Amino acid sequence: MNPIHTDVAIIGAGPAGLVLARMLQLQGIDAVVLERRSRAYVLGRVRAGIIEQPVAELLVELGVGERMLAERLVHDGVQLQHRAGDRMVRHRIDFGALTAKSVTVYGQRELVRDLIERREADGLPLRFGTEVTGVDGLDDDRVSIRCRDEAGETTITARYVAGVDGAHGVTARLLDAEDRQTLQRSYPASWLGVLVAAAPPSHELIYARHPKGFALASMRTPEISRLYLQVPAGDTLADWSEDRIWEQLHRRLDLPDSPVKRGTVPGIVGHPAAQRRPSPDAFRPAVPGRGRRPRRPAERSQGAQPGGGRHGAAVPRAGAGAAARRRERPRRLPGTVPAPGLAGDAFLLVDDRSAAPPGRRRVR
Repeated sequence: MNPIHTDVAIIGAGPAGLVLARMLQLQGIDAVVLERRSRAYVLGRVRAGIIEQPVAELLVELGVGERMLAERLVHDGVQLQHRAGDRMVRHRIDFGALTAKSVTVYGQRELVRDLIERREADGLPLRFGTEVTGVDGLDDDRVSIRCRDEAGETTITARYVAGVDGAHGVTARLLDAEDRQTLQRSYPASWLGVLVAAAPPSHELIYARHPKGFALASMRTPEISRLYLQVPAGDTLADWSEDRIWEQLHRRLDLPDSPVKRGTVPGIVGHPAAQRRPSPDAFRPAVPGRGRRPRRPAERSQGAQPGGGRHGAAVPRAGAGAAARRRERPRRLPGTVPAPGLAGDAFLLVDDRSAAPPGRRRVR
């Protein structure tokens, strides 16, 4: 196949890659987005659900926030729960009063759908099922990206490469070992999460500290709850029956006036097909661009966080034209470790201390 030429090749069609592509588009900069997974897979995976206010405002500014504004939940606070004597008590933190800001509850896959549909409607290149097999010419003025899809092998040449395909993506391996450093913080715990067809116990998120471990009551909609338990490191879904999950959710989260509502999780919790995946590294190294050394980290990882994480962590804030052309030394940023292994909508967020690739340093 004939080579494809562009200004920026973006590897990864998650929120970071798609928002970057939209920012470049509005600055008149050509970009090609490459994603090794299928379109259906990308739109089906369950991920974060909390968007901070500056990012929500950015999405509106970029012209991809209309459905978010129509369907989102806006939270002006959060509930913190802990034991006081022989009972659990709850205190509200008022975001509005303290910061004059709020957060948006809107599922990441819905955000990704909005970005994909916008790009497709504009007729811009977004190549699903395309695996990057290599990158050449990192010291040259143009970089060659070798990739493969169902039609065969092809080459894309670009002035810059933005690698936002995750810690185990190909761009994480582009730097030579002597130019690469990983900063990682490990926690000796795992998270077990379920998506439940039941109304949440509160209209805001509940973060609960309990002698048996942390728990979180989050939500996706007024009818769908997202519930988390801290579980011992090394546990798998096989160790947690549905009855045990509910017993611990009630024990850690229930208050007399707002108990956790038990709903249906058909064929998900405790399903024998559930798999535990090793956690990826928390930090994506700076991704090479034009010139002899990497110029800009493509993404800061916040890891997978109970409560849905923060969509804002991976969103570029500078003007797209300046971001694409500015020559900077790579920054090294800390991240957090846990990341989900999914089986339906039940998953464990694991901290696998043996998962660090050779040559990478853990900082504790």
